[in-house]
Amino acid sequence: MRDNLDKLFLSQELAKIKLDVELPDDLEIEKLSMNAIDKDTFTALCQRFDLTKLHSQLLGSEATNSASALRNEETEVVTIHSSTIGWY
Repeated sequence: MRDNLDKLFLSQELAKIKLDVELPDDLEIEKLSMNAIDKDTFTALCQRFDLTKLHSQLLGSEATNSASALRNEETEVVTIHSSTIGWY
């Protein structure tokens, strides 16, 4: 455990939420709101990283169901036998 003490401190530092970050003067707070979300991009990211709960919470369960149906249509299953790639 003592061998990983440096990783413990690094982990604590990375987990801290910084509150003293300086923001640019020309920052438009409105652009940071959820109203400015690009729904298509957000849906694609949620599909890619399997974030269906987050997608549902922010865009509603109906949007998540239709996005899941679309993903299921686009999914292609490929089976590779181990002898094909030379595993021993």
